[in-house]
Amino acid sequence: MKGMRTDPSARRAKNVVLLVIALVALPSLLLTAFGVLAIRNEAAAAKQRLERFYQPLLGPASSRFNALLDETTAASQAPLAALITLAREGTAPPALAEFVAATPFTANYFVVGKSGEILVPSASEAARPLGEAWRQALDTEQSKRGHADACAGYDALGKGAASGTRDGCLAALARGACAQANGGATPGWLEPLLATCPMFAAGVVRTAMALEEAALFPALEFAPVQAHASALIDILRRPANHVEPGLHELIARRAAFALGPFHHREGERLLEAFRFLAARPAVLARVAEMSHRKDGTPEIETVLAAGWLHVLVTYAEGGYFAGFELLPAAIEPELDRVLGKYPTADGVTSRVLVVGGPGADACEEECESHVTAWALLRKSRLAWTLNLWLADTPLSGGGCRAWLYIWALAFIALVLIGGIGYTVRAVVKEARESRLKTDFVSSVSHDLRTPLTSIRMFTETLLLGRTTNPDEQRECLVTIAQETERLTRLTERILDFSRMEAGRKAYSFESVGLTEIVEQALHACKPMLEGAGFVVHVDVAADVGEIVVDRDALIEVLINLMSNAVKYSPSERWLGIEARRDADAVIVTVADHGMGIARGEHKRIFDKFYRVDCRRTSEVDGCGIGLSLVQHIVGAHGGTITVDSTPGHGSRFALRLPMSQTPSA
Repeated sequence: MKGMRTDPSARRAKNVVLLVIALVALPSLLLTAFGVLAIRNEAAAAKQRLERFYQPLLGPASSRFNALLDETTAASQAPLAALITLAREGTAPPALAEFVAATPFTANYFVVGKSGEILVPSASEAARPLGEAWRQALDTEQSKRGHADACAGYDALGKGAASGTRDGCLAALARGACAQANGGATPGWLEPLLATCPMFAAGVVRTAMALEEAALFPALEFAPVQAHASALIDILRRPANHVEPGLHELIARRAAFALGPFHHREGERLLEAFRFLAARPAVLARVAEMSHRKDGTPEIETVLAAGWLHVLVTYAEGGYFAGFELLPAAIEPELDRVLGKYPTADGVTSRVLVVGGPGADACEEECESHVTAWALLRKSRLAWTLNLWLADTPLSGGGCRAWLYIWALAFIALVLIGGIGYTVRAVVKEARESRLKTDFVSSVSHDLRTPLTSIRMFTETLLLGRTTNPDEQRECLVTIAQETERLTRLTERILDFSRMEAGRKAYSFESVGLTEIVEQALHACKPMLEGAGFVVHVDVAADVGEIVVDRDALIEVLINLMSNAVKYSPSERWLGIEARRDADAVIVTVADHGMGIARGEHKRIFDKFYRVDCRRTSEVDGCGIGLSLVQHIVGAHGGTITVDSTPGHGSRFALRLPMSQTPSA
């Protein structure tokens, strides 16, 4: 690393990288930031344009809502007085039934007695809210997935129910749901159990079970589910339905759970209605705590119960306190009819949402992308908001443009990141190759200086006449010849590498026996192998035959691999050469028991000028182009070379060469 820091090419590479970061990367990041800001501004501007476009529709819808609440409040005095009469005398005047039928957005009727007791919906002392154990079991069951889990949850509920009017109905609903969850028919024992319930309550249970049965398969049409759900809502919201609070809550919660899989606008309205109906016990508990009002005209009030703001129409008469709850989702169809009179409202529907109710945070993101205009509804005492909802159209006309900008910015950012990464990588690679070239020149200079020094020394010895013995003179000449041959081989290798790099290396292909090539390579390396004391094992299969290669080039490949085996086998001196046929190719392997190569170096050893950084490498001659030459030659023959090596266990180089296919020069 120190060499990299002091190398001029490394310093230049570092400067280029810093320049790229300063002139390209930072401006690109700033451009991206400005682009994101522009996209946000475009989205905000698009939303403002839509708000200005649809804002006029809020006026008629809000006016109709206010008029509807005024009409309902004004018309509720007689029905609520009749409801008080029902609580006092047990008779229900026709005015009450007519009012309920005419106002589908009312529910949870109640009457509070003079002493604060709840007289309606039930005057029976046995009437009580759903027990906490049942509520917890329901919450646990509804949080699970799948009909098998539903069956287990309801079976547990059914087993815990005792016989009797109240718990018999609970057990009937529970075990009926259990049977439906299993996909089976209603069991025979359910009918006698339903017979223990009051006739009206048994009918409610059967209707609820019909709804669950229709909702078991959400892939079916929504119409049957809607019919059962509407019928059940109509039953549960009646003032005198004789369904005590516990069973009322259980049925409403089960119905809401059954409607959960239906992502349908009408289904969402029905689901919200069941959620408000299920909250009736909590609303009644809050109403009982309210102080009694003086006699007067009906008025609108809000109470917080079960985490929701509930809008009530209340009326006091003779010490009795009566009222009912308004269902926000049930008012929406009336507002949609008003919006339908305006051409600009095409594809726009109304949504009345409870302020701060459960799920408001989850709905906020969805509303942000669909609500084009909204207003607080003052007649609801600011408990509800009226939203104009774009059901089938994306929020903004500029939404497509915003997404286009986002994708364009993402593409530009990817191109810039890719370009910067490629530039940095190229500069770093160039710096590394520059350093390797410097090391290569240094290594080649050393390799050239060694034979030249020997040649000069022995030449001077002969010229100065320091050897008079013919044997000594011959020894000097042999040494000069060997060093000259070594110098020639090194020079030829460098020239071959240069020609290969330039693409000017010419190959002369001919059909030749592989055994002959192996023998010639071994003969060329014989002095080196014998001098190092190597044991050589050769195994060329008889079916290999002849292959089409450049004889000299392939011999050079084997010489390079055998030379490396000699250099990097300091202890166990063994060399193995094998050849076998594999379909239309021949596999030649050169193996040794040397020092081995780490797995992380297997690919890099074929890079030009690269040498493994270890103590043994620094002790032997080499310039880092031998294996690069080998890869060039093998590639020119249309073959491949692979290495299998583990440090301390030797190396095994495998050449795969085609036998008859004409290779590319």
